[in-house]
Amino acid sequence: MFKIYHKILGNRQYTKQYISPTLDIDNLPLVNAVLGGTKIGNKEGYGKCRYLIPDEVKQVAEALSELSENGFIKRYKREEVKQERVGIIDWSEPETVEWLTEYYNEITAYYMAATNLGNAMLLYLT
Repeated sequence: MFKIYHKILGNRQYTKQYISPTLDIDNLPLVNAVLGGTKIGNKEGYGKCRYLIPDEVKQVAEALSELSENGFIKRYKREEVKQERVGIIDWSEPETVEWLTEYYNEITAYYMAATNLGNAMLLYLT
């Protein structure tokens, strides 16, 4: 994990980058595309709103693209066999991987579009 200068705030405040060092299992970066970013404001839904500056949006978009749909499915299948899994996913349903892969593709396309426009991003779950 490393830090980048936060230009928008116009001071020496830093924000963590959302791409973790590569994993030994597939040598691709971990990406926190849903709950990444710098916290701001009040709690909304599942926590505080977060934002990404344009460079951070680009980094996440590139990492998601590098992962690929096939890589996403492989990671899902690795998690599926673990004893302790993410609790909000119904791992017993065979079609879960299909609809999660659809979300992965939609999120990747959204990040790529935002990157192409040079946009920042506001993130929150409700």
